[in-house]
Amino acid sequence: MRQPLHPLLAHFPIAFLLATSACDLWQLREVAHVALAAGLVTGLAALLAGIAEILLRPMSSEAFRWLIAHAAPMQLALVLYLVSYFLRGDDAPTGAALVTSYLGAGLLLFGVVCGGVLVFRHRVGTQAGSPGNS
Repeated sequence: MRQPLHPLLAHFPIAFLLATSACDLWQLREVAHVALAAGLVTGLAALLAGIAEILLRPMSSEAFRWLIAHAAPMQLALVLYLVSYFLRGDDAPTGAALVTSYLGAGLLLFGVVCGGVLVFRHRVGTQAGSPGNS
């Protein structure tokens, strides 16, 4: 079976978006803006690849519950970071932009943990978890 694309792409938006929140803390506006834009673009790519994987890969009902626990906060985090992007101006980010960035980071970290459970406990997206290889 072919290598799933979502796990290959997922690390980029996680790194970029968490870097955005960290740069917000350190008041590195320009770096935060670039990281946020990169995180949104790569996040959309990872989201689309994840949707394709859901449609192509069979999984147990327990794994599917973990998938929902992973996908819902990740999508909401992406929306929060998108809102943060539009709330930012040329000056320092507004309080609302920072709050949405930090809330997005919290949801992102929760979604990462749930994604780890999918891969390491349920073997979703791994060769060992492929039909005929289990």
